Amino acid sequence: MITRSKLNAHAEARNAFRDLRGLHFTIEWHRFEWTHGADLDCALVGPAYLGNMRIGLKDGAYWAYRSRDGGSVRTVPREQLSKLVDEVCDEFAGYLSPLPRRGLPRGR
Repeated sequence: MITRSKLNAHAEARNAFRDLRGLHFTIEWHRFEWTHGADLDCALVGPAYLGNMRIGLKDGAYWAYRSRDGGSVRTVPREQLSKLVDEVCDEFAGYLSPLPRRGLPRGR
């Protein structure tokens, strides 16, 4: 369930990215590893030049996002917004998510 406190936390994080690095994130609905069934949770979604990465608030205490390689989930305490901004920018700056693999048409 989304509470006003959780929405305020997402707005604060979005403002931190804008104020500290000039990055514009949106707040959207997304399914994370910690959501259950058809549940969605609020997410910060980064711009394309950060690979459209998503950040969620896990257990109301940690910002969590999947690492660039897609293998691990990174967490940062909720109160440490400047650390979150620095870590996300260091890992994702200039990242372009891979395009889907497509085979060449047959007969060429």
